[in-house]
Amino acid sequence: MAARFPDDWPVEETQRQAANGDMVLWLVWDGPRHLGAIGTHVHVQPSGKRLLSISWAAGHEHGKWARMAADTLEAHGRRNGCTASVIEGRVGWARALDGYHPRRWSILVKEL
Repeated sequence: MAARFPDDWPVEETQRQAANGDMVLWLVWDGPRHLGAIGTHVHVQPSGKRLLSISWAAGHEHGKWARMAADTLEAHGRRNGCTASVIEGRVGWARALDGYHPRRWSILVKEL
């Protein structure tokens, strides 16, 4: 992840957030091979509603592990009182994960 998006998720910041408990860092393994990593946060909205935010995911061969990882993360969200799981990422994840649908909001970015 850091190699592809060094300005968004530097290794040091990922380590800091995971060490502080601000983020849960999930690693995906297939025997001896590392296939991916995922960072999640629990956000509490002003209403008190809790959302599991899948802030980033990276790896390869995601067809082998995306659904299993989503099931694991959704269970984690339910255990933590979350009422929804939110993924901010490429539209392709909607095709890879059943039950996730694009919503009516946008993430807009303008380089300055």
